[in-house]
Amino acid sequence: MNPSTLIGMLASVLLLTVLLMFSAQQPGLFIDLPALGIVVVGTFAATFISYPLREVLRIFSLIKTVVRHEREYTQEDIDELVSLSRLWIDGDLRAVEDVLDRVKNPFLRSGVQLVIDKTPLDDILDLLQWRIARLRAKEHAEAQLFRVMASYAPAFGMLGTLVGLVNLMFVLGDGDMVTIGRQMAVGLMTTLYGVLLANLLCKPVAVKLERRTEQRVVVMNMVLQGVAMMANKRSPGLMRRTVAPGARPDCAEVENTGMRAVTRNQAAAIASGTPPVEDPGGETWMMTYLDMMTLLLVVTMAMLALAGKSHELARHSAKFNVAPVFSAKSLTSLDPPGALLRVHQAPAPVVEPEPEPEPVAVAVVEPEPPKPTTQDLLNELPLDKLGNDIEVVTNDSSVSFRISSEILFPSGQSDLSLGGLAVLRKLIPVLDSVPHKIIVAGHTDPQDIRNSRFPSNWELSGARAGSVVRYLQSNGIQPNRLAAIGYADTRPLADNALAEGRARNRRVELILER
Repeated sequence: MNPSTLIGMLASVLLLTVLLMFSAQQPGLFIDLPALGIVVVGTFAATFISYPLREVLRIFSLIKTVVRHEREYTQEDIDELVSLSRLWIDGDLRAVEDVLDRVKNPFLRSGVQLVIDKTPLDDILDLLQWRIARLRAKEHAEAQLFRVMASYAPAFGMLGTLVGLVNLMFVLGDGDMVTIGRQMAVGLMTTLYGVLLANLLCKPVAVKLERRTEQRVVVMNMVLQGVAMMANKRSPGLMRRTVAPGARPDCAEVENTGMRAVTRNQAAAIASGTPPVEDPGGETWMMTYLDMMTLLLVVTMAMLALAGKSHELARHSAKFNVAPVFSAKSLTSLDPPGALLRVHQAPAPVVEPEPEPEPVAVAVVEPEPPKPTTQDLLNELPLDKLGNDIEVVTNDSSVSFRISSEILFPSGQSDLSLGGLAVLRKLIPVLDSVPHKIIVAGHTDPQDIRNSRFPSNWELSGARAGSVVRYLQSNGIQPNRLAAIGYADTRPLADNALAEGRARNRRVELILER
């Protein structure tokens, strides 16, 4: 079993046990089969509607994959690759084929077989990169299945809560506190089950599958680099130092090695693509839901308090003795004649002098300080070390830093080049010197791209803006200041009919709003 998965499962069980044993008066009350059925059945029903049957049935096998301990990275693949390379350089083809029959890694075996068959290097790279891309797409879809389930579970928890609250409002007038409490418990338990199912099962499994895919792609990229070096008959010693960084794949050094494995333009767009980023706006409904729950609970408590108060007033009024209007004493002891006609003179009212009006304080309104202008913002920025690759553009409400896409990215890709990283590194101190919001906008020319990663220029411009945002965040810029926008070819600066105009339109702008 995977050690980290086992530790997580034990910690979850321990956490729930401690909460139930020490925080609940009756732990059995937290077992509510109707609430559990609403969440579990509703989540699976929505999943079956969203996905084909064969994909939903893979849920249990994927959970077994997460629980099972798999080989992530071994020295055996590297040793086999170095041994095969040494035999290939010596020209011993029969020995290479004998060793290749004993290789367990199918990806390594396919790559070496292509080298033995004297396939051109470009074809080898294209085929192996296509296999890496297919693996990424397949396993990303599997992880996305659990992310979708994680979004469905709290939603059906909300559904159960609404059902419980509707029933609670229906029985509220009867005053039966047991029935009222039972309906409120159903509403709250569905929320609890939805949160547990989403955050203790679905989301952890999705993250585990995504991390497993990243590690497998890193190892496959290492093998890809080794196969390319073998095809070029590079030294086995150099190959070992290149593909074996001396660390496990979960460190930053191996991640950089995995990126270095793809050295060609056509490989970078497929095999080294950035992992999918979860949409930060996907759970914004949760805040509205929590607000609604808080308000409903407050209203319910107020109604319960009023109901209890009305019952208490009724009990007091029943015990209160009203004096009779007519008594024997009132009938026998009558006032003398003429008593009712006696006029009582009221004392003269005392007129008090009116108080003097108090002086009214006059508030002195100070004039508002003038708002900072774009020129003031420009004067605050340290622009002396930006160089000639960054064009500074100002207008009434913002300062823009315009960089050509030819500097930042290779053609048709969204991964930053070394030159682009150097240019952005100069811009980090400038952006970090002020607290204003930064909008990163990607622009392209109207020429179609249409490849497996970018169906159109919309995806390409958005991916390029996202790459710049990730780089800024990783270098200390606060994420709440950042935003990425892709405009494709909708906002050109020059005429797209000319090559110079198209080159000017391919750009990335960092807009600093004041």
